[in-house]
Amino acid sequence: MAEDLGTRAALQQVDARLSNLELNTREMRTDMNARFDALRSEISVNGRSA
Repeated sequence: MAEDLGTRAALQQVDARLSNLELNTREMRTDMNARFDALRSEISVNGRSA
């Protein structure tokens, strides 16, 4: 029984860490998309000005 609790606790930690990784990945993707959008806008504006 103690072994089951250890396994459960370990799996809960793995689940929590994977959830954090997923959240961080989503945040990074959102940030990168915003940066790419800004670059596209800058390139469009500079391209039309030249």
